[in-house]
Amino acid sequence: MNLFNQAWNLLIKALDPDDFTFDDLLSDEPFPKNNRTTFNYLTKDPRGIKEFAKLRSRKIDADLDMTARDIAPFMPESKWTAEQEARAAMGGGFSTPGKMLNQTYSLPTHMCKVGGRLREVPGSVCHNCYAHPKGNMGFTYGANNVQRHLLRNYAALKRDPSLWASALAHKIPSVAPQPFGDFRWHDSGDVDSPEHLAYMIAIAEKNPDIFNWIPTREWGSVRRVMGARGSLPPNLALRLSIPHIDQTLDNDLNEQRGVPLMDQKYLDMMEEFPQLLTTSVVSDKSLSRRPEEVCLTTDEANPAKTCLDARCDACYRPNVQNIDYVKH
Repeated sequence: MNLFNQAWNLLIKALDPDDFTFDDLLSDEPFPKNNRTTFNYLTKDPRGIKEFAKLRSRKIDADLDMTARDIAPFMPESKWTAEQEARAAMGGGFSTPGKMLNQTYSLPTHMCKVGGRLREVPGSVCHNCYAHPKGNMGFTYGANNVQRHLLRNYAALKRDPSLWASALAHKIPSVAPQPFGDFRWHDSGDVDSPEHLAYMIAIAEKNPDIFNWIPTREWGSVRRVMGARGSLPPNLALRLSIPHIDQTLDNDLNEQRGVPLMDQKYLDMMEEFPQLLTTSVVSDKSLSRRPEEVCLTTDEANPAKTCLDARCDACYRPNVQNIDYVKH
């Protein structure tokens, strides 16, 4: 597309922000950046809701016990550079949240299953989701350029998961440099299915020198994958997010605090698979059962506001059983 056409399309979009299709959002066509047209289209417009539902309904085909050997080497075609083709295969590519140590790979919150339900539940960890903005909250995540980026990632996953996995396994080492060889999945979005999780675990295994952190609220998907695999790679911190603020894995304590009890099948899962880790949100750091587990960047008494400032990568480490985030 030449410069004139790009400028013309941008003008048309500015004059009529509703004049676009779902495929326009997935393209590289210029689009107004500083409003929430895309977010509103995917959450309120019947056309967008229908098209996203079609994308979401696509099944990912994968063995739940797949390993690094099942991730094919990424083989770029000669007509593009490896970097260009890898990015296209990944969708929109990586994100750079300022709080994290390195770049991340994220998905749109519209695809969250458990998170989508919890957003409607007061007292849940998702009720005021920073990545699913309400009103004037979280403008950065709601902006068109971010939403289109996340949507492209999700479309790439659903349309060709094997190519998507090969590209990510190829590119992750370039965004997880030393001194912190760490990589976080999903500062926005979550696990789409057990098969999606199986791919992520195999990608982590493909790069054994990088510590991967996968936070998830999809306990059911984790249960299925762990049942098939039995164990995790030693460089993976698979952290299950406890659903409600001030909730713990101790139902006696949950009853005392007046928060929902944890489902026994998930407590049994945690006992059966000790490699599984957790995160929780507490309304006050005094409610953390172990002070050393409190995330420094959420502690108002601590001056460190980023992981780098705190020189901390505990969330990525498989030997750290739990992290408590103070609600803020």
